[in-house]
Amino acid sequence: MPLLVHPDSTCDVCLSNYDWDNPEGIGTGTPHAIACGHIFCKSCLNQVISNNSSSFLAASTAGTAPCPLCRKLYVRIKAKKLHVDRPDPPKMPEYLGHLERLASCCHEKSTAATWEDAIRHTVQWLEEQQPDECVSVRRMLRLVESTRAHEARIADLNNMLTAGPSSSRKQDEYVEAQDTIEGLRK
Repeated sequence: MPLLVHPDSTCDVCLSNYDWDNPEGIGTGTPHAIACGHIFCKSCLNQVISNNSSSFLAASTAGTAPCPLCRKLYVRIKAKKLHVDRPDPPKMPEYLGHLERLASCCHEKSTAATWEDAIRHTVQWLEEQQPDECVSVRRMLRLVESTRAHEARIADLNNMLTAGPSSSRKQDEYVEAQDTIEGLRK
């Protein structure tokens, strides 16, 4: 299976982004593969060797250490730096513009037209992007759509509350609507 690398790929130990700006691999944040196939930044691999507990002291003095994920021993000098073509970064001004537009429509004073415009423009832009790109914008879009649905439900319930109860059945719906509004606001 091929290795898929994204600009946001991170080391599984420190959760820091890999250092793609250092083609010589001199930096400590460069991705390295070990014998079991797991990939970590060089800094974390060096730290595993130096921070081993006493139970692994004999192994670490021999230049081996356990993989942080599967615990299989690996030889430090056999860790291989990964040489990959760096993916093109997302179109930052557009990327950030869509994030800002989506975030701004979540203000209380935003109109329905503002919501719809932000969602429509973002959906159109995302259709032109690769499915694995712009993950943050895709997540933000889902969040905004969910928030929009909650806001619409709150508006409907508020309308029902302002009409007031007129029968015992409506009284039950009235109380349920109040409870639902409180739950959605949490």
